[in-house]
Amino acid sequence: RRIARIWDVSPTSEHVNLGERATVDRVRQLDLSRYRILHFATHAVAGDQVGWASQPALVLSQQSGKNQAEGLLQLSDILDLKLDADLVVLSACETGLGKLRYGEGIIGLTRAFIYAGASSAVVSLWKVEDQSTSLLMEQFNQWLKKGTNKAEALRQAKLEILNSKIELKSLGDVQSLASPFYWAPFILVGDWGPI
Repeated sequence: RRIARIWDVSPTSEHVNLGERATVDRVRQLDLSRYRILHFATHAVAGDQVGWASQPALVLSQQSGKNQAEGLLQLSDILDLKLDADLVVLSACETGLGKLRYGEGIIGLTRAFIYAGASSAVVSLWKVEDQSTSLLMEQFNQWLKKGTNKAEALRQAKLEILNSKIELKSLGDVQSLASPFYWAPFILVGDWGPI
C-alpha cells in the first residue's frame, strides 16, 4: 500500500493485488505487458525445498478448495508471462538463488522474469526480515520516483536503512539496522538505468 501511494496509485486500485486477490489466476489474467514495474511482496520457495513444490516459486494466495501447489507462481508459469517491465521486484526470501546447471548457468526466478521480458530484477540472496525489507522497498521506490537510476536508488535505500533504528516486532526491542542482514540481501540484476 505504501509503495502504491509513492507512485500515486490508490491502494484500492485494480493494479494493487493484495491478500485474496493476489492469486496465480489473477497474474495470468492481467495484461502484465502494461506495467513498467511489478512488485511481488510475498514468500518464495526454492524448488525441492518442500514436497509440493518441484520448481522455484513465489507463494501467492491460495484459492479455496484448490491444492497447495495452486498458490504457487512457479518458474514455468513465469516463463509463460509476457512482460515489458523495466523492473521486477521480488521482495521475498532467497529469490535470487537458483540451481547451477551445466552449460546453462543459474536457473531460478531471476532468470525466469528476465526471459519473460523484464529488463531488470531486484532479488534477495538470503532470508529477509519483514520490517526492514518493507522500509528498504519504500525507500528504494522513493528514490526511483525521483528519477534516480535503479542501482543508485537501491544503494541510497540501503544507506538509509543502514543508518536506521526501528522497533522490531520479531524481537520486541529497538534495533539498529546496521547489520548487513537487514539491508544487504537485495541485489539488482540487469539494466541499472532509471525507470
